[in-house]
Amino acid sequence: MASDVLACHERIAADPRFDDLRFAIVDARSVQALTATSAEIELIEAFLQGPAMTNPAISAVFVATEPSVLAALGTYNAISDRAYRITVCDSLTEARAQLGARPAQPRSS
Repeated sequence: MASDVLACHERIAADPRFDDLRFAIVDARSVQALTATSAEIELIEAFLQGPAMTNPAISAVFVATEPSVLAALGTYNAISDRAYRITVCDSLTEARAQLGARPAQPRSS
């Protein structure tokens, strides 16, 4: 459900370690179905605008194969001024390779 996704984002953004977060691999292969309307995805995106102002450097890679998850990610990616750019892969190996191609950016003090 979209409310679960939003709750997850809220927990991550509230964590004191959020400002040091540089990447996330979201393994959604076990999700059997995701019901999320365009309006719900836009609500999640509206929430993410705040955390993105605090930490815009996060690279997010999703591992997904379920059509409803891929559709929701496609809807998110279609938002032109979205908070984060995401990559979608079909395996953890590919996701790790995507992140390995990006050098770590140490946080300046």
